[in-house]
Amino acid sequence: MTSPPTVPPPDDPELAGATLRIHAAFDRIARTMAELPIANPALCVEVVGLRRFDAALLAVLVTPWTISLLLTPRGDDPRLLRLGPDEKQRWRFPSGEYDFVGGEEPELGRFQTCSLLSPTFAMGSQEEARALAHAALEGLLAPPVAEAATASPPSPEAPIDPPGPPAPPAPPPSRRAFLTFGRNR
Repeated sequence: MTSPPTVPPPDDPELAGATLRIHAAFDRIARTMAELPIANPALCVEVVGLRRFDAALLAVLVTPWTISLLLTPRGDDPRLLRLGPDEKQRWRFPSGEYDFVGGEEPELGRFQTCSLLSPTFAMGSQEEARALAHAALEGLLAPPVAEAATASPPSPEAPIDPPGPPAPPAPPPSRRAFLTFGRNR
């Protein structure tokens, strides 16, 4: 389904221009994919919640074939890398760390995506997809409940903490617990 342009924020030239470029690139792609069995005909291209995020602009991109987080660079900022095939860049958000893959389109330039849902057949309407996109952004930018009071701002350059030591294995169940499936009578 060819979509009407996503309405850009009228009072912010940077976000308005990026919204139009993202929409143009992915609407062109959507027209070429419209007849493929992976495309959900109930969905069209929409840029949801575009905002500034450190070195990039962040949005959720809804298309007939995927719903993804999308990052595009702000200007020529080199922190959003141009990625080759099979390369990923890890970004830290308040909710955790996520790997993004790269892409490049003539209307948009370089960008990175992190798939949230693909294919999109679980979405029955554009409104449902938009609601999922807004919820995903809200969850992405919210710190985990236990860390909400001490969260630090997101950064793609912050060092990734190594995982802690593994938890000790649980003791094996007693013979009685094993034979009664844990129901000691």
